[in-house]
Amino acid sequence: MQSIHNFVRRHHILGSIITVAVFWIVMILASISLALVFPNLAQQESYALQAMAELITAAAGFGLCALFGYFRIWRARGSGFGKGLIAGGYFIFVSIYSLIIYAWELIVTGGINYVAPAYEIFFFIGTMFLVGFTEEVFFRGVVANLFLDKLPRNKYGVWSAVIGSGMVFGLLHLGNAIGMTEIGGVLVQVFVASAMGMALSAIYFRTRNIWAVIFIHAFVDFCALIIPTAFSTDSLADTIGSYSAAQFVGIVPYIIVCLVLLRKSKMDIICPFPEPEMRELSEAATKKTFKKYLSISICIGIMIIAIYFLVSLL
Repeated sequence: MQSIHNFVRRHHILGSIITVAVFWIVMILASISLALVFPNLAQQESYALQAMAELITAAAGFGLCALFGYFRIWRARGSGFGKGLIAGGYFIFVSIYSLIIYAWELIVTGGINYVAPAYEIFFFIGTMFLVGFTEEVFFRGVVANLFLDKLPRNKYGVWSAVIGSGMVFGLLHLGNAIGMTEIGGVLVQVFVASAMGMALSAIYFRTRNIWAVIFIHAFVDFCALIIPTAFSTDSLADTIGSYSAAQFVGIVPYIIVCLVLLRKSKMDIICPFPEPEMRELSEAATKKTFKKYLSISICIGIMIIAIYFLVSLL
């Protein structure tokens, strides 16, 4: 087991690819198997089916944490759950604000012509928690830690880990393009999810409390989808397909969150150094690595935007 731990820490990119592969393979196989067992739920596109698939995938993520040597994340309390929520305050505030605005517009325009049954709302709430749990286990619990353990523990190493793990999280959403006709919406989701992943990694590195990040992620998804779920027959694919170019600017607040959480005065919490000289030497040796991660992320971002507009013209 120790040899596996050492291998994935030396080869963090390969470890991240394995993590993404496990996530998608288990999720797809679970969804297909459950659809065969419960064909009625599959036809209804019920959240009950997704909840079961997420639960199975979460169990796989739990096992992957143990296999890669990150089982300790469940015992770590870091700065505490409450301070973790404070660190992610932007996510919570904006989610509540957006939910209120969305609900108010729906009431004013009289757009409520459908109300989902109570059992579907119940499964929706459970699914949102499981989505947050599953994705955070895989992409903060495993991927973000793989990057952080591989890179030198200084500000440039932390920033590189934030960028790298965020990009992996964003690119994961390319899988949503399977069976989609509106590819542009998926590209927007990938672009914004990358920045969101960076912000979630920043929160996790600052607080070292996985439960706080799980709650924040689940809460964001809940607020974003509760109105369409409760009062609309649109599917999740319809929602993703509706994303437009205007939402590319959604990365700006996430970048600001990263800058605030990882500002110089707070780096001592994440990577303390006994002597300033040691910090300077470590940062000087890692600066080139950070520039490489930043350059790659910018190139990928430009590529996504270019492909989006190319697809829009076709």
